[in-house]
Amino acid sequence: MPRTKASAPNPAETVPPPVLDNPLDGQRWPAAEVEMVPTDGLMPYARNARTHSDEQIAQIMASIREWGFTTPILRDETGMVIAGHGRLMAAQRLKLAAVPVVTAYGWSEAKNRAYVIADNKLALNAGWDEEMLALELGDLAALDVDMDLIGFSENELAALLASADGEGAGGERKASVLAALDVSIADPRHAVKTGDVWHLGDRHVLICECVLTGWAVWSAYLTEDDAVFCPFPGPFVPLSMKADEVPFVMVQPDPYAAGHLLDRYADVHGEEAVTLADD
Repeated sequence: MPRTKASAPNPAETVPPPVLDNPLDGQRWPAAEVEMVPTDGLMPYARNARTHSDEQIAQIMASIREWGFTTPILRDETGMVIAGHGRLMAAQRLKLAAVPVVTAYGWSEAKNRAYVIADNKLALNAGWDEEMLALELGDLAALDVDMDLIGFSENELAALLASADGEGAGGERKASVLAALDVSIADPRHAVKTGDVWHLGDRHVLICECVLTGWAVWSAYLTEDDAVFCPFPGPFVPLSMKADEVPFVMVQPDPYAAGHLLDRYADVHGEEAVTLADD
């Protein structure tokens, strides 16, 4: 198993303890015994495919400060880390002299290497009950918990908390719109309703359905030869270079999303560039 150069582990630390019975095959589970091991005696697996950004390591460090070390690092009998590379990096940056460790005794090289991947991938295969998650996060926010410790980004939290505060399908729709637009939980500055026709400079934003039910509204604006029809524009479409080259006819069926779209344009070009058509 490839590994980076490090000091040799203490032989006394790698002597397998007695085999204990377990409900499966009688082999000793690594988690059956936790030891405190010096951080400089643990060697990262050189071919670890899992990456850890500085931002994530900072989150792990904050978690350790708040809750301590809750999940031991898993090593093989040579001191090679099998699972917990991110925790080890965080511990080293926190200058911890020793960390909780469990040892996989009797594992083959192939078994070690396979678990390096399985430990990460199996966790990624889990999902969320988003309704339950939103409710729980809403309660935690009300209890003045430091939400930065949870691990979600500011925009993810805004979308989930909007869902918790919303009522039925309306709250779910608003949360999905927030996530798609990458905007805050606040309502848009521009009050927009279905049937409106807004001008962004020389471009049009129509608040109607993109499908045939909205044809009567938006087809009238496709009179110029070089006009481009843009269904369901995101918040940055009217700010793109392409939008400055040709007339755009943009359709947005969601008034809430359209309001944020207008906000974004006004932030760049000024409020006078965003006007509501009289017709």
